Amino acid sequence: MTPSSLKHIKQTPPSSKKKLKQSTLLGFFSSSKKSGSSPSNRKQNFSSTNSTTTTDNNDKKSLKNNLFITGDNDDDDEEIQDTTETSFNNNATRNFHDSSPIKGNSTQNTTLNLVEPGDKSQFLNEETQNPRNKREVKKPISYAESENDDDDDDFETSFSNPRKRKRTIIPHDDDDGEYKPNSDKHNIDGNSTKLESSDDEDLFMVSQKIPQKKARNTSTAYPKIVNKSVLKAPSPNNKNKPTLKMKTSASSSSSSSNNNYKTLSNGTSATTEKAGYKGTTDTRYSWLTKSPRLDANKNSPDSPDFDPRTVFIPQTAWNKFTPFEEQYWKIKMNLMDCIVFFKKGKFYELYENDALLANQLFDLKIAGNGGRAGMVLAGIPEMSFDYWANQFIQHGYKVAKVDQAETLLAKEMREASSKSSSSSNKRSIVQRELKCVLTRGTLTEEGMLQSDLPTYCLSVKEDKDTDGNTTFGVSFVDTSTGEIYITQLNHDNDYSKLDTVLSQIRPHELVLERNNLSAAALKLIKFNSSPGAIYNYSKANTEFYDVQNTCENLRTKYDSIPTILSQYMEDSDKWVALNSFGGLLNYLQFLKLDKDLISMNKIMEYETFQKQGAANMVLDGITLQNLEIFANSFDGSDNGTFFKLVNRANTPMGKRLMRKWVMLPLFNKTDIENRLDSVDQLLQEIELRELVESVFSNIPDLERLVARVHSGSLKFKDFDGKVLPGFEKIVNFVDKLKNNFKLCGAFREYANRMPIELLKEQMEIWKKSYDKSKIINPAGETTIVLYPGVDKEFDDSVSKINTLHQELQEQLKKYKKMLGCNKIQFKDSGKELYTIEVPIQYTKKVPHNWTQLAANKSFKKYYSPEVERMARQMAEFKESHRMLEADLIGKLYQRFDQYMSKLWTPVIELIASMDCLLSLAKTSESIGIPCCRPKFLSDQKTGSMVNFKGLRHPFFNMGASTCKEFIPNDIKLGGENNNKLVLLTGANAAGKSTVLRMTCIAAIMSQIGCYVPCEEAELIPIDRIMTRLGANDNIMQGKSTFLVELSETKKILDMATNKSLLVIDELGRGGSSTDGFAIAESVLYHLATHIQSLGFFATHYGGLNFSFRSHPQVRSMKMSILCDENNKNVTFLYKLVDGCSEGSFGMHVANMCGIPREIVDNAINAADNFEQTSQLLKFLKNSSVHTDKGCDDNSLIPLGVESDFVRILKYGINNTEKGCGDGVKIYDDDVKRGALANIFKMIDELK
Repeated sequence: MTPSSLKHIKQTPPSSKKKLKQSTLLGFFSSSKKSGSSPSNRKQNFSSTNSTTTTDNNDKKSLKNNLFITGDNDDDDEEIQDTTETSFNNNATRNFHDSSPIKGNSTQNTTLNLVEPGDKSQFLNEETQNPRNKREVKKPISYAESENDDDDDDFETSFSNPRKRKRTIIPHDDDDGEYKPNSDKHNIDGNSTKLESSDDEDLFMVSQKIPQKKARNTSTAYPKIVNKSVLKAPSPNNKNKPTLKMKTSASSSSSSSNNNYKTLSNGTSATTEKAGYKGTTDTRYSWLTKSPRLDANKNSPDSPDFDPRTVFIPQTAWNKFTPFEEQYWKIKMNLMDCIVFFKKGKFYELYENDALLANQLFDLKIAGNGGRAGMVLAGIPEMSFDYWANQFIQHGYKVAKVDQAETLLAKEMREASSKSSSSSNKRSIVQRELKCVLTRGTLTEEGMLQSDLPTYCLSVKEDKDTDGNTTFGVSFVDTSTGEIYITQLNHDNDYSKLDTVLSQIRPHELVLERNNLSAAALKLIKFNSSPGAIYNYSKANTEFYDVQNTCENLRTKYDSIPTILSQYMEDSDKWVALNSFGGLLNYLQFLKLDKDLISMNKIMEYETFQKQGAANMVLDGITLQNLEIFANSFDGSDNGTFFKLVNRANTPMGKRLMRKWVMLPLFNKTDIENRLDSVDQLLQEIELRELVESVFSNIPDLERLVARVHSGSLKFKDFDGKVLPGFEKIVNFVDKLKNNFKLCGAFREYANRMPIELLKEQMEIWKKSYDKSKIINPAGETTIVLYPGVDKEFDDSVSKINTLHQELQEQLKKYKKMLGCNKIQFKDSGKELYTIEVPIQYTKKVPHNWTQLAANKSFKKYYSPEVERMARQMAEFKESHRMLEADLIGKLYQRFDQYMSKLWTPVIELIASMDCLLSLAKTSESIGIPCCRPKFLSDQKTGSMVNFKGLRHPFFNMGASTCKEFIPNDIKLGGENNNKLVLLTGANAAGKSTVLRMTCIAAIMSQIGCYVPCEEAELIPIDRIMTRLGANDNIMQGKSTFLVELSETKKILDMATNKSLLVIDELGRGGSSTDGFAIAESVLYHLATHIQSLGFFATHYGGLNFSFRSHPQVRSMKMSILCDENNKNVTFLYKLVDGCSEGSFGMHVANMCGIPREIVDNAINAADNFEQTSQLLKFLKNSSVHTDKGCDDNSLIPLGVESDFVRILKYGINNTEKGCGDGVKIYDDDVKRGALANIFKMIDELK
């Protein structure tokens, strides 16, 4: 607000009783000496009329019919706010405020003209005589502000007789139209005046329907309240005819009958129709509301190049924008797919479509047509931003946060400093900038994150070489921790590697290049993404950076290039992955996160496939889904999953690391034993476990917190109250561990790797950096008080403030002596600093040059010229100090960040690893009895082996209120003189699938370092678990049931080794019986003879037992049942026993389900006589020699043996395309010897 624009208009009492109500300190200071204008001058502008006010105090006569107006001279103002105030009795109007019941965009606002001043008293009498109406009217909060109110001060009013103000309607053109005030608009010094409220005093209007009464002898119903949100200076003309413009409900009876109702936009008459904000949206913003909306390149929505993120704004619209509108649309025009929260003082506001959407989704109140420069408006307090932003994000929207880049005081200081270099008096508005864009997959704020687990944003690039081989580049980021991963998946024609990566991370947001991915890849991505994932399609090269643009951006925009990215830039074979990172980099730049994440240097290569064979067990995407590791097959949640069973970590970083441990179980025997040693110690030493649990339960999420320290977005109170105390607890914890316990296994390793001495040194430095007791000042604000000598600039600033404070105290002593009162004191009143509070009985002694600010029955507040000057200086000192504190926080964070890679991050990782060991101990304790520590045997040349005695499924009874008995089973696969593969048959619903799954789960539990729910457990480490379960089609991926079966089987044949554990359930049932039987027999023979893996092959093809009767690596087993043939009933015993099942007993299960017996009998007859596998079974039985021990197949030569014998004679024993070991991944000498032994063993059995 310019000094010339601030006027104080009132009747002047003796100078000792002057009264001034001002809204901000700066507004008062800018008025300076003009507030002391004489009463005669003021009377030239306004005169008192029709006042009924009576007072008890001596000076209340001076308040009668007075008006104080705060305005500014802004030539760019094109906003119409024609609401003025009428002088009413203060007591009568105290409880009356206007409100407008606006819901959605279906209500139209109107304005009410009061042209007869005499009617005002009549209305007043009616209201004061009905106290019940007073009680029903709630005090509103008003949104209505002018577009430059962020630049101006608050205003207060004492009431005078308002005058009617004229306005003219400017005809609108095709693009924009708006009201402009009449050219004769007038204020006190002859300049145009616009009244605005301060940013820091923005008010909200709570919409409320106000009942209205018809006035006597008139057709106009008078409102009960006065709008105090926007005030215009009255015109000197028509002194006896004040005009009151009131917003009322369009649904009221008076609004439809009175011709004086008009809207605030373009002269559109208000009607009772639910036309919404037609005056604003259809005329001022026709380019936005009239379909079709064009993008920035003038493409219509039906164009394939249409970009929904942008909007085209014609030049005619830009020419008519107010400064605030221009600032808003420069930001919003490229964020049309985002909900833009615009900072206004202590509020965040939404405009136009964003405001209407907020009203529709969450019933946020619309402030009305013309609330801000004619824009539809809704708003929230700044303290609730995280909550409301999170609400939009959970509904799938992006949220853009636009903050003020300066305070009002900083703005005025900037304007003051620029006046010397510019003669222009044009006011500027508070500078704002896009702070960040928040999306579901890239959240960083602790209060907005919904889970302790990571949320990933992933970028994918697909490329095909000249030979038709498909390569995928994959990059993904967890923005909450700053971890970025990059990898390249070569020769992934069947998308199995991409499927595995997607299943492991389940991204919440994806960045994809337009028209790049194949239909199959896109379907796979959508199938494996988290529910509600966001898909961002970027333009090639310009947005989804190619390799050249990626390299250029990395070299020019960042101080250093991470090592991994440098390697990818130099290796042209990895440029597909670098291209995918380019797409991710551009998106991070849009989100304003790129510099923080790149500078953290936590970019790693995702080594799921390169090194897993040596260090970790491999769990591919299909296995993760079939075994329900992270998501169940029922609703996709984590209920009943293996991860939920074992994820019992105390710290958030421990929970995230536990997920990685489950994805990558160990393969090295020594590493597994070290973990198990620590689990044993935690189970046996109660004191150690209690110490670990008590400390870890009180450690915050340091991993995410230090990431925000690096980015500078962490509040200092969190840094002081969470980060530093968290590391202090770790120091004490490690000291207790080393002094009181003899650690073993992995726990000892983690404790020894802890850089405890450096950590102690840094903690001591931080203790001496600032005064922790003064972090929160008496006003409840966060401050930093450095110890002397830490920062010279800070010391100088504190010295200035303290010196000026002492001068003020000395001045106060003088005033106490002058007035003869020791009760005089300084009081801060909002933004008014150091106001002089004088008891009421001493006010007569106050000098005439003091300015009264406020009063009550006990005291009055004043400013003396000296204190006014020093208070202004103090405000500037404190603003400079606040800016210095902001810079100081950045300096402190930079000092902390210097030790990120060599101290803070390693400490956090070690604590997370310890927490995972505690989680494994808790899991081992929770799975019930019996349970045991698995025993790992040394690797043998013959491959792996598994031996579980009395194994139970660990999920059984998990989460149940009652415990049910589970029938355990013995599982023995491999080892000396034991078959590696079990050919499992049995009735439907007999428990085959449960046996298969619990074997795999037990193997995973063993190799992550957990106890197993069985009596004994012995095994050789398994390098990979692969599964083929169920018979479901995949609509999302466009695959039929049979195609899904064969695709998964192909992956098993390509990737399995003699150290793998395989589970294949009912292979071939998706096709015909003949085809299914043939495929099942061929696959089983190849697995048992040449690949030599451990595993189960469950089937209903009973004839396979005859084909593999003599195979040395295949063992026939079945699920035991009791069968009642007469009643066609089956009793399931759920016990795994040797032998081949007599059938699938499908007809018995059908009878148990209630299918009519006649239908069941006919089905039995048809199956015996016509079903192909039944006839094949009869043929095999007739071809076999029957003995007392059962079917003895001594004459039938297996087809696999015949085929292998021919291939060996012609091509030799190898894994080439024509060799007998065709396609086997590992076919070394040990495997070849085993294959020959299997073939000769089957030949020896022939007679």
